[in-house]
Amino acid sequence: MEDPSILIFILILLFVAAVWGFLIYAIVKSHHRSLDIEKGKHPLYTSTSGGIIGWIRYKGPFINLRIYDEFIVISCTKIILFKYGEIDGVEIKKWMGLVPDSVRLVHHKSDAPGRIILGTTNPIRVKEIIDSRLHP
Repeated sequence: MEDPSILIFILILLFVAAVWGFLIYAIVKSHHRSLDIEKGKHPLYTSTSGGIIGWIRYKGPFINLRIYDEFIVISCTKIILFKYGEIDGVEIKKWMGLVPDSVRLVHHKSDAPGRIILGTTNPIRVKEIIDSRLHP
């Protein structure tokens, strides 16, 4: 008979892998939730990537950005709805100071984290869309 400590180690390893798998699945699935206000509307822009929400850094495709005509939805572990009146501006962040790869949403919404930086494939387009609705 084999050493039981190896069997216990394998069971613990499988348990830890299952817990991590469930957590990753739950986080990825949570960013696909939509709000009632989104029903019947088509986003002008969508992006799924990493970023920083408050003090949490999300690596990989855990943040979903959806930009609509009247509002913006950011979803990760929770859903944040921004009306354009709550947004002060958008800043383009550059990777290593060279390549634009993310946007920083500057806002005054009291129930949203102060620091919101979202990775996106087209930060210039995101800024253009939001700026055009901030300053019509």
